[in-house]
Amino acid sequence: MADTIGPKHKNEDQETMPLPFKSIIQIAYVSRAELFDECLAYWTDVVGAGPFFVGDFELENQLLRGKRTECTITAAMGYRGDQQIEIIRPTNDSPSIYRETIDEHARQPAGGHFHHYMFEPIDYDAAVAHFMKHGCREGFSGVMAGNKRLTYLDGRDTMGCYVELIEPGSAFPELSRRMRAAAAKWDGSNPVRSFAEIIEGIPDFSG
Repeated sequence: MADTIGPKHKNEDQETMPLPFKSIIQIAYVSRAELFDECLAYWTDVVGAGPFFVGDFELENQLLRGKRTECTITAAMGYRGDQQIEIIRPTNDSPSIYRETIDEHARQPAGGHFHHYMFEPIDYDAAVAHFMKHGCREGFSGVMAGNKRLTYLDGRDTMGCYVELIEPGSAFPELSRRMRAAAAKWDGSNPVRSFAEIIEGIPDFSG
């Protein structure tokens, strides 16, 4: 049952209903591997975002539009004020929504190619259904640390980008809290750090 938190929308009968998600909590970009460091430098030096925490990731049970894939990525996450920013580079040749976006463009902007918004679901399945009903298509899905589902819906026809949703109960809110706290006291030094530094003591990532 969806919480009543958040904005409202009207269904086909014009009844006001609570949306099954809260706000946009992340904006994300993708980068070619050879330009990843330059891309991060743009966000730290020009935009003033940081520090960024960088790690390597591979989801379990990956599906790309219903077909199995095994993509791996390096992701850097940090904050500018209250806005979380993620920079992603694919690290193998497996088909992925990240590599597709890169391959669509001959030239990469300094800050990377805009890729997706992440919304915070109240009800994961209801949020997926909501966006699918309103023009999104199947994209990419998998299972992250803590056995929580993650999906990217293809919203390029409606929002011009992908829509990422993570099942509630994951370690992501605690990770975000720690990164936001690091950004609040950041003095500009050591702008790129290991993801291991931010996950210490979080059960889903132990070992």
